[in-house]
Amino acid sequence: MADLLDSYPETNQSATDDAYGNPPKGAGQAITLSIGSSYILDSMKWYLRKIGSPTGSGYAKIYSVTGTPGTNGVPNVLLATSDAFDVSTLTTSFALITFTFSGANRITLTNGENIAMSFEYTGGNGSNLVNIGSDNTSPTHAGNEFYDSGSWNADNTYDECFYLYGVSAALVNQNFSLLGIGS
Repeated sequence: MADLLDSYPETNQSATDDAYGNPPKGAGQAITLSIGSSYILDSMKWYLRKIGSPTGSGYAKIYSVTGTPGTNGVPNVLLATSDAFDVSTLTTSFALITFTFSGANRITLTNGENIAMSFEYTGGNGSNLVNIGSDNTSPTHAGNEFYDSGSWNADNTYDECFYLYGVSAALVNQNFSLLGIGS
């Protein structure tokens, strides 16, 4: 069972960011992990809806950070990409959509690490796109939003609605030991 590592609930949603091409391919949130110990990245949720009839795949991605989360954090080096999600299955009402990380994309996350989490979709156009739920009324997350306009730009007057999940690295290692794997 995965543990919740960080979130900014969808009940805060008051605005949207668009994802459909380059630009804008997406948006996300730069954060500093406060998780106490190491976790293996499991999944995340974005608050999404479709406009028009977008087709193709959307992804959650995890990057290292340039800048400082909470001020000017933006994606740097890609660390992990989720399994593909078929954006045509979205509805026109916002819903929490789960993105699963598998295989080599189940990276280790550590306490104090700065990461940038994004939702990205490049298969649409200005009429067929995905909206990402965000808050520009009273954003209170310690991180900052970023968005694509040809390059990543930080905006600390917005926060994206998300949930980030991981599995305790100590528990995973203990289970491997019990199974005789890696000894």
